[in-house]
Amino acid sequence: MRQTVRFDAVKLAEVLRGDLAATVEVFLAADARIGRRAAPDDVHDARVALRRARSNLRTFRTLFDPSFLRRVRPEIAWAGEQFGPVRDLDVIASRLLVRFEDLNAHEIALLTTLLARERADGLRRLDDARSSPRYGAALDALREVASSPAMRGRASRDAMACLPALLERPRQELRAAGRAARARADADALHVLRIRTKQLRYAAELSAPVLGDPATRLASRCASLQRHLGRQRDATACAEWVTQHVAQLEGDGDACARLARDEHLAGVELAGRWGRKLRRVDRSWDRLRRARRR
Repeated sequence: MRQTVRFDAVKLAEVLRGDLAATVEVFLAADARIGRRAAPDDVHDARVALRRARSNLRTFRTLFDPSFLRRVRPEIAWAGEQFGPVRDLDVIASRLLVRFEDLNAHEIALLTTLLARERADGLRRLDDARSSPRYGAALDALREVASSPAMRGRASRDAMACLPALLERPRQELRAAGRAARARADADALHVLRIRTKQLRYAAELSAPVLGDPATRLASRCASLQRHLGRQRDATACAEWVTQHVAQLEGDGDACARLARDEHLAGVELAGRWGRKLRRVDRSWDRLRRARRR
């Protein structure tokens, strides 16, 4: 006879192990595909999985053995950095693809060639990293995270009772980042805001099987804010990349220069419109807190 799982009886350790194991599984599958084809989606999935694992190890750090965290987190962070250059080029390529109608054949050919050349260089560096002893150490660290993370005694506490309080820290960090971004909406402040948004999102997604719909809504609102800030960052990065290469167009780069200006203006416009999405995160957080008091 099948037994019904009582989420209010689940321990924190079980929730954390389950989420970390699933995250590492996603990474290992994407990493294996990268070895065969290095498609943009595979690079993206690998990078996101590494960020999620690292983020939740940080958010819930009080539940893990400190020596375990000191050993695995730097390796995971290093591995994630190896995917960054290729992923950034893939994002730029996806934005340029929808703008090619604004360019002439020469500009399209040159930009496509430059993107392909830089991505090939990035993939060579990524392949070198993936063949290195340190990457092997990072894989070992991830397997340990997935199979036998060293936890402290407090991880045996009831998840239903403890998760709301554990979400409080990433929530407060997001609020502080929001205040800083309102005070000075520069690239650095928006970058920190995006990081803090992702941390709360990942923590809420981890908590959703236990805390239910309020945590799911919170994660969804964080995801919406994260996507908005991501589009802002992507537009700015695209503008910078195109600007750097306009000089190589041998006097035939007027359309590219306009494209770069358009992307820059899109980034500026997006940088001024994230406040409403953050307020929706605030409201979802309030609903979660009220639901826990009932």
